[in-house]
Amino acid sequence: MQIVGILLFVCIALVALMFFLAHFAVIRHHKVASPIPIEEDIKLFFISDIHHRKISKQLLKKIKDSVDFIIIGGDLTEESVPIKKTEENIRLLTGIAPTYFVYGNNDREVGEHKLESILMKYHVEILSNRCVKIDGHSLQLVGIDDTTAGLSNITQAFENCHSDIPIVFISHTPAIIRKVMENYHPFLCLSGHTHGGQIRLGKWGLQDLGSFERKDGYFQLISNGYGTTFLPFRFGAIAECHIMTITS
Repeated sequence: MQIVGILLFVCIALVALMFFLAHFAVIRHHKVASPIPIEEDIKLFFISDIHHRKISKQLLKKIKDSVDFIIIGGDLTEESVPIKKTEENIRLLTGIAPTYFVYGNNDREVGEHKLESILMKYHVEILSNRCVKIDGHSLQLVGIDDTTAGLSNITQAFENCHSDIPIVFISHTPAIIRKVMENYHPFLCLSGHTHGGQIRLGKWGLQDLGSFERKDGYFQLISNGYGTTFLPFRFGAIAECHIMTITS
């Protein structure tokens, strides 16, 4: 009976820890060099896979007045998330800086028209297979639509880009990045989707742990993401968001 009691205590403690970790997050700072000279450093905030989670006001205080714009890397929401919670998250983010959004595989579950009406209300720019230049900065963003639904179009996404302005590429799913790099040359690629496996035992997980790497000619970020899906638990794959500083 004593052993059973100990095991029960350990299980309860582990569940409590995983629940706590699912509601905790770190801000990771990364510095990348633009291959084309830029007039001044640019700081962007990248957050993906928010799902059910409400964005912490304490976290946003840490980035207030320190970033030039925000990128939501998909899975802002999903079917079971109240639309009011999603709208509040959008309101909080857009209150910090101009915001850009790419679709993830879950976002359209709440209804595309309903979601886009909220995004438009808060002047969020949707990057669905398109390239935009950031106002006031020597930088272009290229966003791809949901690859899992067959909605991505790489050629269309890059067709209006200028070769003399550096490019940041954003896709919710990282799998398409290799294909993009075969014909195009963004210097920074941002993605999420994997949640870092969300619950890991050492090196084992359903997905690879998130990473930031310098590849052959570009930088690649795959984020663990901010929220959770299916179960409100994390272990071994800490929730994260990112400040990217782009320098010459």
